[in-house]
Amino acid sequence: MERERIEVQLVDTRSRNTKLVQRLEEEGYLPRAVGRRIEDLEVAEARLVQEGAAIPERVEVQRPANHEAVYQQAVSELETHLTSAEASAAREVIGALSNRS
Repeated sequence: MERERIEVQLVDTRSRNTKLVQRLEEEGYLPRAVGRRIEDLEVAEARLVQEGAAIPERVEVQRPANHEAVYQQAVSELETHLTSAEASAAREVIGALSNRS
């Protein structure tokens, strides 16, 4: 959420800066107040870029459309795996973990 807020502010700051530069190009001179405003916007832009870079990007994990069926199949196969002769070590670990709580 913080990243989105920063990105919105950054777009707004860049837009205002662009408008001031266009005004300068159209009018052909740079009043002192406009020059200060451009400098302020450039400082704000640099700050927002730095803040945005410090926030990790949100990673979205997409599950397959059949994730419920895959889960159900894995759960149903779990019992088969745990009842096999080779699964005694796994049963012991799961038992130990469930007794810890």
